[in-house]
Amino acid sequence: MGRDISREQALDPARNQSTVFGEVADLYEKSRPSYPAQLFDWISAVSDISNSALVVDVGCGTGKSSEWFVRNGHTVVGIEPDPRMAVIASAKLHESNHFTVETVEFQNWLGLAEPADLVISGQAWHWADPLTRFHSAHATLKNQGWLCVFWNQPEGHYDQIHRDIDKIYDLLPSDIKQAFDGARLPGSKSAITAASPADEFDESKCFGSVEQFNFSWDLEVTSQSHVENLLTQSTHRLLPSEHRSRLLDGITDVINSHGGSYIQTFNTHAYAAMRST
Repeated sequence: MGRDISREQALDPARNQSTVFGEVADLYEKSRPSYPAQLFDWISAVSDISNSALVVDVGCGTGKSSEWFVRNGHTVVGIEPDPRMAVIASAKLHESNHFTVETVEFQNWLGLAEPADLVISGQAWHWADPLTRFHSAHATLKNQGWLCVFWNQPEGHYDQIHRDIDKIYDLLPSDIKQAFDGARLPGSKSAITAASPADEFDESKCFGSVEQFNFSWDLEVTSQSHVENLLTQSTHRLLPSEHRSRLLDGITDVINSHGGSYIQTFNTHAYAAMRST
C-alpha cells in the first residue's frame, strides 16, 4: 500500500508532492470535508485525555483536526511544513490562545519542553517520514500518552456517473493516467509501509495494542465542490496544467449532465495506541 513512485514520475518532478497543498491553501480549507464529531468523541474516550491535555497535531494543515481540541479547551501545537497552510490555521484558531503552529517537518521538529498527552495526525500521517514517525511520536508523548492517526476515505462508486467520469480519465496519456489509479479523490489511498496502519503500529514496537474506529457518513457533492476538492489533491496538482484543465472541464460536464451533484459516502478510519514504556 505504499506510494508507487514510478507513477508519480509521469507528473511534475520539480514539485514536492507533500507541500503542493499550500498552493491552494484557501481552497483546501474551504473544500476539504472536516471529520465527524463521532471521531473526536472516540479519540477523547479511548485516550482518556483530561480537559487540559497537551495535543500535538502532525501535519495540521489549515487546522481541521486541531479545531475540535482547541474548542474543547485543550492546548494544541500544530506541526505543519507549509507556511501557507500554517497561516490559515493560525488565523482561524489564534483567538483561543490554546493553539500555536510550528512550520517544520515532523522529522526535523525539535520537540516540546514537556511531553504531550496525545499526538494526532489527520489525513497527513503518510507524509511524515516512515522511518522515524512512530519513534518521533513516542519521544513526544508522556508515559501512557496516545498516538491517533485518521483519514476520511471516499468509498468507491460503480454507478453510471462515475463510469462516465472514468471515461474522462481514460483520455489522459497512458503514462499519466496510471498515476490516478485508485486516487481519484483526496484520501482514496494512504501511503503506508505495512499491510495496514495497525500492522505498522505493531512493527514500530513503540506502542501497545491498537484500537480502531470506523464511521461512514454521506455528503452531497456538486460539480463545483468535486472539482475544487480535486484541485487540493496532490496527484491532480502535479498534473501538467493543460491536461488538468481538460480533465476538470470534462468531469464538470459529466456531473452536470447527471443533475449537477451526487451523494458521496466517506469512511472515517482511525487507529490509536498507547505509548509503550
